[in-house]
Amino acid sequence: MNPGTYTLELLYRRKVVLRESGIVVMSGKSTQSDRLQSIVIDNDRRRYSIRVLDPKGKPLIGAEVRCSLEQQTGTVHESGKTESQGEFRFGAASGALADIYISPPFQFARNGVRSIAAKSLRNIPIPEEVRLEWAAILSIRLSETLPTLGNGSWKIRLARSDAPRVELMIRSYVDDVLCFHLPAERPRSYELRVAPRSSKWKRGAIEGISLGQVTGPFDVDREVLLEITDKKSEEIKRLILDFDRAE
Repeated sequence: MNPGTYTLELLYRRKVVLRESGIVVMSGKSTQSDRLQSIVIDNDRRRYSIRVLDPKGKPLIGAEVRCSLEQQTGTVHESGKTESQGEFRFGAASGALADIYISPPFQFARNGVRSIAAKSLRNIPIPEEVRLEWAAILSIRLSETLPTLGNGSWKIRLARSDAPRVELMIRSYVDDVLCFHLPAERPRSYELRVAPRSSKWKRGAIEGISLGQVTGPFDVDREVLLEITDKKSEEIKRLILDFDRAE
């Protein structure tokens, strides 16, 4: 290093966390700085690799992995997709605890191919391997067909009764049967809600209604009948009227 005046920047996760200006370097002499002396560089970091397997024990390529790591320096977030051997690699402090969410590549339950359930792991040492499970299929048969909307379609949601913001995506709606793939962490109760598919619904102008609840267990594929009562039919008709007026 040539003699001169320098500015030192310390970066952590591509962000400047410390900048020391006016550091004078002289030929043949050591430069002292009280502020620089107080910096501790963590040399206890290591590379981790989580190998994600499908239910048959084969590497799962393209699965999305999200990690929240609790370290002495605070919470660090890592995310990415598994590579050719089903591995997701990242760096973290040795002994860090993690909340891990793994979502498999999108799959349809058709042509004999079943869907794989997402998996959540909370406050655990970083595992070397995680094996996912098959998703249970919940089929909800409606006792009557939903009326046709003149200028729109139905938005159908299946939400956890204990966590209404956690919603499942409908996979198919054929012959009045709604098909959903349940995650590995299956609660005992879900609520089925419908509303016209409209941007106004997102703003809360057109609210959906509940068609009822379905109760588990859901450990295996299951079909349930959901009775559309006369009272529910009247609610659906009023909902359609509100939608037509808004449109």
